[in-house]
Amino acid sequence: MARDKDGAGDHALTEHIYERAGELFYQYGFKRVTMDDIAHRMGISKKTLYQALPGKDSLIEGFVERMMKSKLAEAENLFDDTPDIIESSARLFLFMRNRMSFISPAMVGDMQRYYPGLWKAIDARRMKLLKRYLYKVEEAKEKGLIREDVNGKVMVRMIEVFVSQVATPQTIVELDVPLSDVMGTFVTVMLEGALTDKGRARLQEVKG
Repeated sequence: MARDKDGAGDHALTEHIYERAGELFYQYGFKRVTMDDIAHRMGISKKTLYQALPGKDSLIEGFVERMMKSKLAEAENLFDDTPDIIESSARLFLFMRNRMSFISPAMVGDMQRYYPGLWKAIDARRMKLLKRYLYKVEEAKEKGLIREDVNGKVMVRMIEVFVSQVATPQTIVELDVPLSDVMGTFVTVMLEGALTDKGRARLQEVKG
């Protein structure tokens, strides 16, 4: 693909590389996939591939950054246009269920083992998201939706453990249960248990 005057051609090729490489990463993880594999999947020469991206590490870093910008930024935006934590939670859980399919156990395992810096960057974005959730918890307590005896910091830490240890592709595979069961159990045990009667009524309203 020839380069446009504004570089649009190169950008389009790079985006296409990320998409096709992502298919291989999802299936095999980051470690086993080679630049030869990606070039073959795309039907281009390895020279053309290296002209777009200088190497495999650069490709993986760009792929993960692209994923963080699109997926995690979308999750962060869920808190901007919702009236309370209950609706935010409902949208967040739906988002997690839909977006979990973009990450495989092989990808997560390789990232943790071979690319810890990238994994830390993802964790930092997730922690930023949870801080916004804590604000929503305290706001919900003021509205009478969450019980006064619920400690917001403890609740958010429990959610953090759930996100990092339970709602992961590896755990879903190990438990051999549908993701909907994982999310449903979380809502029942974690969220509903923290709600007041007013909060539970609001949850039923959100569920429709």
